[in-house]
Amino acid sequence: MLFGYQDLWRWLVYERFAIWAAVLCTLPASVLVEGISRTRFRWPACVAVAVVLLVGVARETTFTQTQPVLPHPLQAWEETEILKFLSNDNHTDWNYVTLGLGDAEMARISRLTPARTMDGLYYTARVRPELRASGVGSIDTAYWWRTGLEILPQIIQQPDRWNLKWAIVALPQLHEQLQAAGWQKLYTLGSPASLADVAPHFYDQSAQTRSDFYATYGDRAPMAWAAEHGTPTAVSLVTVWEAPAGLHVPPLPPDVMPAYPGVLSVWWGTVPMAVLVLAVALVVLQLRGQPKWRLSLDLGERQPSREPAYPRVVGPAEALAKELLGNNTIAGRFMGMLLHWTGL
Repeated sequence: MLFGYQDLWRWLVYERFAIWAAVLCTLPASVLVEGISRTRFRWPACVAVAVVLLVGVARETTFTQTQPVLPHPLQAWEETEILKFLSNDNHTDWNYVTLGLGDAEMARISRLTPARTMDGLYYTARVRPELRASGVGSIDTAYWWRTGLEILPQIIQQPDRWNLKWAIVALPQLHEQLQAAGWQKLYTLGSPASLADVAPHFYDQSAQTRSDFYATYGDRAPMAWAAEHGTPTAVSLVTVWEAPAGLHVPPLPPDVMPAYPGVLSVWWGTVPMAVLVLAVALVVLQLRGQPKWRLSLDLGERQPSREPAYPRVVGPAEALAKELLGNNTIAGRFMGMLLHWTGL
């Protein structure tokens, strides 16, 4: 009901919902499994639960091998070329975007380069309303989202609205769309064009080395030396693109840190750790049986506990449930309602 208000439910459609649900279901699920284990169906039920868990673990561990649509990780030299391109000249004056590298590679490159991008993985804090309304996980993986096929044309056809001048593309399927919008393909990673910044070092070599290369390659001697001593000659599927030449893409404004009260740095540096230390201290005091205070919420008179019909064999989950039921707290009342509904 809470997240059904207006559009709040949209913020739970990502993996965070699965994480929250899994954490909250741990205790109720363990109590339910313990109750089933005391019935005559305990062996079939235990086998079914074990099979489900094994299938889930096997699927997660083999997911990257069984899903060919997932992007392949970048090789070390590919990542080096991308970072070198983004940091060269004045390339940091505009935004860049990656398409098809994968969330992990996109996040790593954005962390290692001083260049800026409008993409990211913090979905609910996006400044651009187009990205918030699209619902895509990231622009990099938008090609595989239904709504991503709507946001990609907006970015490709109107890069000036996004201060976007560079695109690192690992999806050949997007080349035609980029060309139709006027984007210019600069080079493919590992191709001779990407070795242009290595070639000037040829002239720092000895006279004998230069004469040998000139005798073999002629005017192409600098590039031949760069290909042999610079970036590997292997050609990648990743290409580098530039926004249409006839389109004026305004540069980004200076990246200025917004002003914030100085007390916030002290707050975040002390209060979280202090709360953690306090929580640990309270647990230690309770385990020693000498708590000096007890935090509880009185919700009325305690209801008499219902003794179970089965023998008094207490498992770890039930022991925790009984401990909660023994305290007149919100958690205890919640567990009481849960056990009443499940009939355990």
